[in-house]
Amino acid sequence: MDRVVNEKLENRLYNFKFGQALDYLEGEDDTTRGVVEALAATFDNPGWFHGNMATIVMAACRSIGVTFDDDQ
Repeated sequence: MDRVVNEKLENRLYNFKFGQALDYLEGEDDTTRGVVEALAATFDNPGWFHGNMATIVMAACRSIGVTFDDDQ
């Protein structure tokens, strides 16, 4: 699986700060850009949240290589 290139981007995604993540897309592939743009348009910068939607959001982030604590 490809990983996001920019560490700051990964940090923003890990913390569910999708609007802020848009500032760190340089060098990322089209798939990563698409996922981040969709998350930002849908959620902006909510910070952590829980429930079914959080499960879906985490799966989207994992699909582009973001690792969460419970993945290690």
